[in-house]
Amino acid sequence: MSRIWGIVAVEHLSSWDLGIICITRLGEFTIGMAIARWLYDRKLDLSSVSPASIRVITGWALIVYLIGLAAQTTLMGTTVAPLFVSLGMTGVFWGICKLAILESKSTSHVLTWIGIHSYGIYLLHFLPFKWMVAINRGAPVAQILSMLGVVAIAGLLTWFMERTLRQFTSLPRWSGLRPTPFT
Repeated sequence: MSRIWGIVAVEHLSSWDLGIICITRLGEFTIGMAIARWLYDRKLDLSSVSPASIRVITGWALIVYLIGLAAQTTLMGTTVAPLFVSLGMTGVFWGICKLAILESKSTSHVLTWIGIHSYGIYLLHFLPFKWMVAINRGAPVAQILSMLGVVAIAGLLTWFMERTLRQFTSLPRWSGLRPTPFT
């Protein structure tokens, strides 16, 4: 509802449309938490899902994602599009990661590290991404390469900051936790 109100009543359409205003992302957060609770209550072991089931889940997630993309073609569709796109992308990425992990243990370690440190990487990449697009305007290959560099640097900075902060706090070592979806 907040996204509808923002798109219809507020001047800065793109901020509401893209979900920059935090309350416009509550639907995705709520559904994500409901799914997590549902999985937890049923004590579903996602590490033992068969490859065939992973492919079916990924297929359904792809359909949800495509519905979200189609919804973005109308003004009122943009009110629900981010919800479908986010949920669909989550399922598609989960499926791709699960299938990749079944093929390679080293992939599992890389994805686990990214999952543990993803929030820090997320916080550190946005503005440099914008700067790289502006600097390399009209040069798609340069933009892609610079964005990959930004993600790599954000990952290193995240690792460095977490390691430094751990020296001054009694917080647990987060990278020692066992992430459940990808192991």
